[in-house]
Amino acid sequence: MKKSPFWLLGFLLAGCGGDDFQVAVSEDAALEDTATLDTQVDTGDTRPDTTTTADTPAEVSDTLADAADGSADSADSKSDVATDVADVSTDSAPDVATDSAIDSVTTIDAPLDVLACEAPVTCYVDKDEDGYPATGAKSFFACECPKGSTIKNPSVVVDCNDEDSRVHPGATAFQTTAYCVPGTGCATKSFDYDCNGTEDKQYTVKFSSCSLGCVGEGLAVEPPACGATAGYTTCRFAVLCNKDSSTVTQGCR
Repeated sequence: MKKSPFWLLGFLLAGCGGDDFQVAVSEDAALEDTATLDTQVDTGDTRPDTTTTADTPAEVSDTLADAADGSADSADSKSDVATDVADVSTDSAPDVATDSAIDSVTTIDAPLDVLACEAPVTCYVDKDEDGYPATGAKSFFACECPKGSTIKNPSVVVDCNDEDSRVHPGATAFQTTAYCVPGTGCATKSFDYDCNGTEDKQYTVKFSSCSLGCVGEGLAVEPPACGATAGYTTCRFAVLCNKDSSTVTQGCR
């Protein structure tokens, strides 16, 4: 009969005293404890390296001083920024105002930088470019008034129609057709081309007779209304004094 392998284990246990076995076990445990201790010592050696050493009073004082300097620099920086913003606001305000005024004036060709002028002038919009602005004409500053504007002040001389260059203060030409009064949709017309408030007629003298030397001319009838036609007589000498007749259209200004 084949013996079980466990008989050898029993023999060894029986052959060895209980004390000897305990010693062996104790020695093994001791070795394990020694290894554990070595590991703990090695691990402990690294702990001082990771511990932060407290700063000395002098180092703390330096740190506080550095922080104070940083705060001062930050304050200076904010002050500089505030100054720059103020400068930009001050510098840009005139340009913005000027550009805005010129943008509202559609007849001005290009914006003008009045800051480049030694003596800027006030210009008024003159749509028909006859040299005269209308009542309430928009104004702006410029080195000199560009095309589409004039230096003349509408509070002194007023263009009663800034959409027709024939109409303006001081106009001398007589016109035989009326113009549409602005703002009325042409429901109202006028012959007041010189803007003096009245319609001044071109022909005002009724002819009576030729004077000595066969000189004279005039209307054959009472002066007609502006734009109306009437007979007109002119004295002309040819052997005898003759009266030539024609018609004219009443002009006004």
